[in-house]
Order: sequence, then structure tokens, then C-alpha cells
Amino acid sequence: MPLDIDQNAGGARQPRYLQLLTLLAFHTFIREEVDAAIFEVHHGGEYDATNVIRKPVVTGITSLGMDHVGQLGPTLETIAWHKAGIFKPGAPAFSVTQEPGPTGVMSKRALDKGTNLTFVSTKDCFPTGGGAVSVPVQRLNASLALELTEAFLRIKAPGHTMSDEDIHRGVENFSLIGRFEIIDERNLQWFVDGAHNVLSLEQTAEWFARNTSAPNTHKTGHTLIFSQLSPERDGVTLVRSLAHALLRNNVKPENVIFTTYQEKEDKSIVPNVQAPATPFHDLCTLYSSVWKELDPQATVTSEPTIERAVNLARQIGGGREDGMQVLVTGSLHMVGGALRFLRP
Repeated sequence: MPLDIDQNAGGARQPRYLQLLTLLAFHTFIREEVDAAIFEVHHGGEYDATNVIRKPVVTGITSLGMDHVGQLGPTLETIAWHKAGIFKPGAPAFSVTQEPGPTGVMSKRALDKGTNLTFVSTKDCFPTGGGAVSVPVQRLNASLALELTEAFLRIKAPGHTMSDEDIHRGVENFSLIGRFEIIDERNLQWFVDGAHNVLSLEQTAEWFARNTSAPNTHKTGHTLIFSQLSPERDGVTLVRSLAHALLRNNVKPENVIFTTYQEKEDKSIVPNVQAPATPFHDLCTLYSSVWKELDPQATVTSEPTIERAVNLARQIGGGREDGMQVLVTGSLHMVGGALRFLRP
């Protein structure tokens, strides 16, 4: 994507934030003389800042969900069209298996762009122990990553292959902070995941339910901490989707805490009690009413900071002899802040 040009001023304006990150990444990788660089598209693909790469070695697409619809369109098919914009002539393309509509769109775009598209299913070559890759969606992502790596080696390093030992070692050493992460803390167990769209929240609910119903768990209380304040996302739809997914998996959090992206209170700011309700208060009221509609028995509260939300969960869990499991999700912004208090 080219930089913005202010024609009236007769010169180039500064790049937007994501454009700047892309330029900074190019500069850093070139200066450090890296052998291989992996670029993740910010969102979309066709008009994304990262799509200035004319000759990528290989391209890949993970599972599609209804996200960034304001920029990418109202359907999975329009989102698929944007995502497939990263395909380039001669560069092999891979995607995890998709629904029929997006599959057709992506296949046509691959044909139009002069490349071969291969759809990847979950492979059986990964360790079956714990960790992030034990989650089905992450095993699918790992399968895609393996196909991309093998294609890269075929093109850039002919004759070099990965052994089963290489694959196992890579998977066993893999960790992703804030994604499908479990933190034990005395009689509390924290389940932290930065899911922030319908597809990922459903996966998070299944992961939470699968782990909290395990035979070896002795903690029976459930609490949810949730935050989603982005104007680009329909927070109410996300709250409903998460609630339905949890209930569908037989998990009913007794306590639900809505919060913000703010980590701590700023003591230097004197609150104005006569000021109108902030967007956060409006959202919390809306989120609370949605949750109470679906589960009238739940205790629903809101806290203005992540620290207070975490402390409230600790207070609730501290009074339970049988322990408590807390799901922290809804936003990478909030999850990042929460981890500062959960794992200083």
C-alpha cells in the first residue's frame, strides 16, 4: 500500500500507524540481514500495507471469521476476496480448510493470480500432550505452518527437509503469550485467551469447557472477565456468542465481570460525578443486560480497571474452599494488561 499523499500540501504526509510498523519491520529485517522473514497481514490483504511485497516465497491463510467487516465487507466471501489478495504469481498458496463459499472465492482468485492453492487439514504428526498446540484450532494452524515451512525449504533450500524430531521439538517448545494460556495461583486457575471475534471466542469457550470439566480438576467455581471496547467490532454480538458458546458447553459462570483496557486507576484524575456516562459505562450496562437475559442467575458486575477486575476475581475465589477457574478473554489489549497482574 503506498503512503498517503497530500496533494494540496505538495508532499508526503507521515505514514499511518500500521504503515509505519510495516516500514519499520522492513528496515529492521534488512539491517539485521535476516535469512527469512514472516509477515502477518494486519487485516484483509488486498489493500493491506504488508501487501507491497511483490514476490513472497509462499503465502498462507488461516481460518476466516467475521471480523473487520467495516473494511472487508459483510460476508465471509468478501472477506475471503480481501484475504486472497496476498496471492502472487508463482508463489505457492496455502489455506486451512474453509467453508464452501470462501473456498470458491479463494480458488478463483488463485487462478486469476497465476498460482496454485492448496487447502490444508489437521495433521497427525504433532505431540498430543498439553500446551497451546493441544487446542484443535492451534493444531490446524500448526499444520498450515508446517506446509508453509516445507514449501519454503523446497524453493529456497532444495534438499533440506525437516525430520519428525525437528517438528516435535518445535511444537514442544512453542508458546504464545495470551493465547490459550493457563496460570495456576493457589486455589485459582486463570484461563487467558485474547480472542476477540465470534470464531475465536467459540474456540475459547470450548477450550475452557474442555479443561474445566477434566477429571483431575477440583475447582468448581467459574468466573468470567471480559472486555471489548473497539468501535470496529459489535461487542454485543461477541458477548452473546461467548455466552451461548459457554452454555452450549455446559459452563455457566457464576460471576461475570466486565472491564476496560485501562490497567490501573490514575490517582491524578479527579472524577467528575456530574459528568455524563462514559462509553464504557454504556457498554457495561448493555453487556450486563445481555448476559442477565441469557443467564438471570449470574452475578454481573463491572470494574473501571483491569487491576480491580482481577482483584475482584481473587476476592471471590479466595472465599471458596473448592477453588475457582477464571476465564479472561475478549481483547488482546485487556489480556495483555491482565497478564501484568497474573504473572508480574
